[in-house]
Amino acid sequence: DYYAMTWNDEFDSFDSTKWRFMQGKTTNGILPEGDTRYTNYTDTPKNHWYEDGKLYMKATMESDRYDSPEIRTDHSTWFKYGLIETSVQIKNGHGQGAAFWLLGNSAQDYYAEIDIYEASGNFAKFTPLSWVSKALQGQGINSGTYYCDFQGDIKVYDGGTKGDTYFRFEGDDMGEYFHTFGIEWTEDSMTSFVDGRKFIRINTTVDERAVATFNNYMQIILAHGGGGVTAGIQVADETSDWENNFSCFDYIRLYQTSIGEIKYR
Repeated sequence: DYYAMTWNDEFDSFDSTKWRFMQGKTTNGILPEGDTRYTNYTDTPKNHWYEDGKLYMKATMESDRYDSPEIRTDHSTWFKYGLIETSVQIKNGHGQGAAFWLLGNSAQDYYAEIDIYEASGNFAKFTPLSWVSKALQGQGINSGTYYCDFQGDIKVYDGGTKGDTYFRFEGDDMGEYFHTFGIEWTEDSMTSFVDGRKFIRINTTVDERAVATFNNYMQIILAHGGGGVTAGIQVADETSDWENNFSCFDYIRLYQTSIGEIKYR
């Protein structure tokens, strides 16, 4: 059963039929104590633009806020199962974090956040990591539980260990070149890839929570944020380079077999 491309964006220009920008203040990026600025979603040209068939995203620091772009497909496209990947160059310094992830419907009892990558800090840490989240609290399952902490079939490649979800590049290789990051999502597993190499595979059938979580539709999200300290982002300081750090996306592509599904809104 072969894969065929069922959805893609080559980033020649902004396509509002696929993406929408998040807007306004966000509580996602928790700021360190003493920082009087707030984190803010924006679609301004200084924070995103298209050039030579590529989408650029960057964070900026203003006197009262950190401006960051984030785009989602929640108004247009949700999918289930497939191989999804992006080719991206990430220059990422203190106080900034880049991410490509999938997010389920929070109205469901169980929903997933699949972090295809979270890049932060010193160009060296990527976190292709799967989470299990519980939409309704008070039922014995905490929201945002690391899936890698569950007892189950977790296989790590390239000499890694169970629970080690950081992919480490040599030197500044992450920021100097384009790399591909993706996952293959099937009915029973989630496998992360970096530049075509398997990195980590997680069995998504270890219990009823996993089965409920990883068999529902998910939206696609791209972001390059600033100012927060979540996801290992280093605290912004006088060394933060807001001018020369960015994410540059060449494409994002989804391939599916006959079991894959796409739901348009």
